Amino acid sequence: MDNATVSMQNIHTSTCDDPPTEPSPVYIAKASIAFVFVVLSLPMNILTICALWKNFKKSPSYAFIINLCLSNIFFALFVNNLDAVWNLTVQWYA
Repeated sequence: MDNATVSMQNIHTSTCDDPPTEPSPVYIAKASIAFVFVVLSLPMNILTICALWKNFKKSPSYAFIINLCLSNIFFALFVNNLDAVWNLTVQWYA
């Protein structure tokens, strides 16, 4: 037999393994870390905003820090959560 015939026979007789049905431990760890960052960043940024809001007129840089805290909150709510969900579902064939 020539090589083309052997190759064609291997293609037709090969079987696919079943895809994994649960995420790997690496992806679970990545998702857990992302969720921990969300849980920690929300209250800490809110506390920072509350503390700075009381003394808002004392320093003009407080407005900049409050703006950074708000952007951190939005980042934690949207990007970190989406990254965690992506890590849990990207290799999981449900």
